[in-house]
Amino acid sequence: MENKKIIIITVVLFLLAGTGTFVFASNQGNFNEEDIDYRTDKDPTYEKVDGNNNNNVGGSNNNNQGTVDEDIPPISNPGTTEDPNETDNENNSNGTTNPGNSSSSNNNTSNGSNNNGGNNSNNNNSNNGNNNNTSGGSNNNNGENNSGNNNQGSTGDTNKPEDKPTKPEEPEKPVIKDTTPPVLKIKYNTTNATKGPVIVTIESNEPIKALADWSLANDKLSISKAFANNESGQVTVYDEAGNSSTIEYNIQNIDNVAPKAIKVETSNNNGNKLTFRDITVTITADKDIKPVAGWDLKDNRVLTKTFSNIPNAEYSLKIYDLVGNEAEVKYEIRNYDPTSPEVVVEKGEKETTITMTYKEPLDDTWTQNENGEYTKIEVIPNNNDETIAITMPDGTVKVFESAPIITVYISNKNPDGTYNRTNKPVEIRLESTRELQELEGWELSEDKKTLFKFVTEVQTNKEVIVYNLTGNSTKIKYSVKNVDIKAPELSRIYTSTPDENGLITITITTSESVSLDDMSWEGKRIGGYASKFTKKISESTIKTAGYQENINIKDKCGNDTTQLIKVEYINGTVTGTIIK
Repeated sequence: MENKKIIIITVVLFLLAGTGTFVFASNQGNFNEEDIDYRTDKDPTYEKVDGNNNNNVGGSNNNNQGTVDEDIPPISNPGTTEDPNETDNENNSNGTTNPGNSSSSNNNTSNGSNNNGGNNSNNNNSNNGNNNNTSGGSNNNNGENNSGNNNQGSTGDTNKPEDKPTKPEEPEKPVIKDTTPPVLKIKYNTTNATKGPVIVTIESNEPIKALADWSLANDKLSISKAFANNESGQVTVYDEAGNSSTIEYNIQNIDNVAPKAIKVETSNNNGNKLTFRDITVTITADKDIKPVAGWDLKDNRVLTKTFSNIPNAEYSLKIYDLVGNEAEVKYEIRNYDPTSPEVVVEKGEKETTITMTYKEPLDDTWTQNENGEYTKIEVIPNNNDETIAITMPDGTVKVFESAPIITVYISNKNPDGTYNRTNKPVEIRLESTRELQELEGWELSEDKKTLFKFVTEVQTNKEVIVYNLTGNSTKIKYSVKNVDIKAPELSRIYTSTPDENGLITITITTSESVSLDDMSWEGKRIGGYASKFTKKISESTIKTAGYQENINIKDKCGNDTTQLIKVEYINGTVTGTIIK
């Protein structure tokens, strides 16, 4: 009979395995590969289970067994160790014990009927300690696959509610393909004229891919590139999904070409003509340029500058276009002599003679004189209506008329040619029969016929050239004498050693010849003039109280001054001092 039961169990297990509905759930402590469910429609599940695990859910008692025939007697659990001293421990599941479980004080009670007619698949539970599961209802396993709840640890709650069903997974959302090309916008770091480079930036409304020769921003929303020359073209940009957009760029504001001087001129026929006048240099560029310090800029392209007293040589100038491109321009000063020819107009009784003198011949009408200079002479009769045109050394033509008659008046000069002494400024007046041009250092009267100025010192054989309004010139010579407005001064004092009479000689000198009112001084006295005077003072007087005196001196023009002198012993030496 025992063998018959074993055969029946084996056949039932074999049939269940064949139908694919057999779930092997073990409450044993250990398992091996043979314990795994190999059904093709389910992944193998297995867990290690320690101790007895009896699950009762809503009156269902899962004993983790296959189909059990009620006529088959209980099979002893080879894995169960019973304590002979604890008689109250029972393993009651319809008389069937679970092989391989080690139970300690574990009571499983099932009230009502327990039908094990189906396949019971129970998740493996690891229970340590006492696990008492009580269900007050029927345990029905009628051909259904019941999955029990996992209970871990010690559980003493007999009123445990049922677990809520697991929420089904949401269906996977469909992937939407990106077919929209990026929207592009182009920017330039400058649109003004520049030497470059110009940086072009292409911005996108979405991340884009890197592009050869272009720099991709960290946020992938733009690319940029620097251009050193003017250029136009197209750029195709791709977003990360591969969609593309094309945008055009156009750079026309880069100017890296230096300016050029297309014309360089000097006012004396580019140096081919001798001139004493100031030289004007004109430089014309092929494009607009910036102003240059010291030069005048006209029409943004023409530079001019007038030079005075500049040596004949080659010079250079740096010019810059509006974006800063640089060029060097050379110009040459030749045949420039700032010493102008001397032009003298002399008024005679019957004619006016114009004599021009220069160190070089300006044309073939100039002749060399005994001094090695070149002269040209023109004669105009003394007739107010008579004129003559003369070509000047700088190429200009001047029309001369008979020279004006100019009379020289000097305020301290007598008609006989002598000069009165004066300590007042002397006036010099040049009175003309015609209107005169202004003359540096002189004042011109309102009627323009008199030039005048004041002098305060002697002048001898002075010359001045006077021009009338048409350019005729007259050389005037004059002298100023006997004028002095500066007061004389004592310039030095010194003393001698005592003579045999115990007298010390005091000597004073003056800045010019003067006279003294004090008759005690030796020298030219009142009515006479000298620049050195002496006086004797006893040594005892100087040693006792010293000596001092106010000295009044007067020059020939009546300027006078008074100064104090002191003579005293200082450190055993006689010393004289002038107090100004």
